[in-house]
Amino acid sequence: GLAADIYEASPYAGGRCRNDWDDGYKFFVGAGSTEPQWETTFSYLHELGIEDQVEQQAGEASMGFVTNGQPHLMRLGGPIPQMLGQLINFLPAFPAGTYAQGIKFLATMGKYRKALDFEKGDFSALEEISDVSIYDWCQQNGYPDLCTYVLDPLVSNMVCDNSHHISMGHVIMLFSLMTGMCTLKDGMGVISEKLYEQVADQVKLRTPVEEVVIESGKVRGVKVGGELVEYDEVIVALDAITTRKLAPGLTDAQRTALESCNYSSVYYYQFGLKKANPTLGHGAVFYAANEGGYLAGLSQSDDGTGHPLLMSQTRIEKFEELSAMSADERLKLVIAETRKVLPDFPENPPKVHVYRWNISVNLEASSQFEAVNDFKANHLNDVEGLRLGHAQPTRMCLLGETACKKERF
Repeated sequence: GLAADIYEASPYAGGRCRNDWDDGYKFFVGAGSTEPQWETTFSYLHELGIEDQVEQQAGEASMGFVTNGQPHLMRLGGPIPQMLGQLINFLPAFPAGTYAQGIKFLATMGKYRKALDFEKGDFSALEEISDVSIYDWCQQNGYPDLCTYVLDPLVSNMVCDNSHHISMGHVIMLFSLMTGMCTLKDGMGVISEKLYEQVADQVKLRTPVEEVVIESGKVRGVKVGGELVEYDEVIVALDAITTRKLAPGLTDAQRTALESCNYSSVYYYQFGLKKANPTLGHGAVFYAANEGGYLAGLSQSDDGTGHPLLMSQTRIEKFEELSAMSADERLKLVIAETRKVLPDFPENPPKVHVYRWNISVNLEASSQFEAVNDFKANHLNDVEGLRLGHAQPTRMCLLGETACKKERF
C-alpha cells in the first residue's frame, strides 16, 4: 500500500458521518441513509465485511407532507387494500391540480433521464435547464402547485435549501439517481468507525491543516503548526469554500469553478424519546413551501438500540433569524413548532442533540453546471500532485478513491 498521513481538525474521526452516544442513546451525525447508486459506500460495506448492516425501509416506513398545518402520511409498501385506503385519505393533502402536474412532470423527467449517460458521467443533456432554478422553471412551464407541495418540500429536506436557489438540473439528477433508500443498523457512522480501526495509526486528530502549499504549479505539502510538511501528493477532501481558503495557490480557473459552488445552512435537531411518536411512526413528513414556520421536515426512526429518535430540520430562510437567538430560545421554538404538527410530542424531551451546519449541502446552483464541466474537462490537474477528492452529485471533484488511482497514485 501507499504511505499516507491523514489530518483531521476535529477530535474525532468520521467528520459528518459518525455516531454520537449519550446515556445509552445513539445519535446519527450527518447522513442517516444511503442508496445503492453510491458505489463507494457499498464497496466499503463489502470490503469491511458489514454488508449485513443494510436495511431496506420500504414496507415499514411512511412518508408524507404537512399542508394546512396537518400531517398527511402514507405507508410505503404493505398490502394493496391497506395502501389504497391510505391513498384515499392522502389525496386531500394537495390541490387537485398537483396530481395532473405530477403526471406531466414524470413524463418530462423521463425525457431528460433517457438522455443522461450515467456510466460515462455525461450529464450534458441537463445544460439547457442548469441555469434556471426549480421555482422559476416550474412557474414558466405550468407546475406551480407541484413546486409548492412536492418539489420544494423534498429538496428542502434533501438539500437543505428551497426551490428558489437550486438548479432544475439538480432535481432531475436527484430523482434520476434515486433507487430506494436504505439505512445501516448501526448508523452510517459504522463505516467511519470500521475504517478508522484500520488506519488509526495514520490519522492525526486535532491537527488542522493551515495551508496546502503550492509553488510554481506543483504541490509541496501542507502547513501544520506553522511548519511545512512535504508530500508528493495531497488529496483535499473538503467543501469548495474551505478548499479555496486552504489552497491559495490554486489556478484562477480552478478557483473560478470552486467559487460557483454554493451551500445550504441548517440546524438539525435530534430528540431522544422514551417512546415513539404514534402520529409519525417510522417515517418522515415534509412541509409544503407555503406553510411558513421554521421547520422543513420531521422524521422518526430507531437509533438501533431500541430508543426512538425524532429529528426536526430547520428551513434555510430562517437560518439567520435562528442563529441570532440563544440556544435555549432556539430549542423552545423548535419544540413548539414540532408540537404544532405533533401535539403529543413532549415539551421536555429526555435527550436533545443539535447540529449546526454552516456549510451543509452543495446546492448545484444554476451557475455551477457550466463551470464544473469546464473544470472537469480542462483544469482538474492544473496543479501537479493536487487531488480534489470532494464528492458531489455531479462529481464536482473526483471521489477520493478515483483520485488515488489517477496518474502517480
